[in-house]
Amino acid sequence: MNKFHLGPLIFLLLALLFIASACRSVSSPGEKVSWQEGVSSAQTVESASQTGIIDSIETGRNHLKALAISILKGDPVRLSEPVGSTESGVGGSLFCMQESLCAFSSYSYRYDAETHTRIVIPGTVDARLPGPVWSLAWQSLADHTREYLLVDLLADPDNNPTASGFLGDDWFVFITEDSLPLHKGIHTIWRTENGTDYYEYGNNNSYPYRVTGAYILSEMTGFLCQDDLLSNESAGNFKLFGTFDGGRTWQDMGLSLPETYAGYSYATAFFPYFLGEKGIVFVCVDDLTDRKTVFFQTEDGGKTWSFGQEIGS
Repeated sequence: MNKFHLGPLIFLLLALLFIASACRSVSSPGEKVSWQEGVSSAQTVESASQTGIIDSIETGRNHLKALAISILKGDPVRLSEPVGSTESGVGGSLFCMQESLCAFSSYSYRYDAETHTRIVIPGTVDARLPGPVWSLAWQSLADHTREYLLVDLLADPDNNPTASGFLGDDWFVFITEDSLPLHKGIHTIWRTENGTDYYEYGNNNSYPYRVTGAYILSEMTGFLCQDDLLSNESAGNFKLFGTFDGGRTWQDMGLSLPETYAGYSYATAFFPYFLGEKGIVFVCVDDLTDRKTVFFQTEDGGKTWSFGQEIGS
């Protein structure tokens, strides 16, 4: 495949259409964001549909978790359709402050053109985290963005009622999206030992590109999926980074697709997951006309990875 092609330009144009997707972490210029509370998502969607356009978002987190567990347990899996996409946010969560910091994997929103307000409508709460960590995580995200990209990110949580990221049993990740150039991204990782007191884990912001998946396995070991959307590498723009020293240093785990997928323009790793020492990470490959899902696997806690198989096309 000729490295100089229109694929990146086409993908860039298409990606601009995704700006109003689940991956939004801050509002667009001139747009306010509010969070609607106190009613069930079904009731809210019904009433909101009378006053604006509804976009329903389902990140697939619960489905992907069940799929990962089946594969790791050795169950035969073959999907009739691929899962995931080359968008970020697959398998992720939306975070918002209510009485505590709440995480959702499904939600909707409508746009009120008269007030220029995007109203986010929650689904089922997946987890509740201590409220104070909300402002700490937002400030950390702003600090890292300034340090690594020399960009000021609005750090006031009152002006950023939602945040995108990823959620685990004892950790979470906040990520930037629309506030930065399309191919850049900054993150902040937080972990707890007791379910109450969170501390900031290390980060891989020296590679300042978007995070498309995360899994913090232990105090010392964690993994981040990242990619550079504008990379010229054919289907090689995805990376899985691992840390084995609590996030102080990160190494590229060297995932490489078989030659079978060399003709695909883009690939995105997402939803790493572990059962003990066994782990999996999914990869979506896409050439804008055909999309497939494959996975890589590890049996030694993520130290080494090998290609598994294709499970959906």
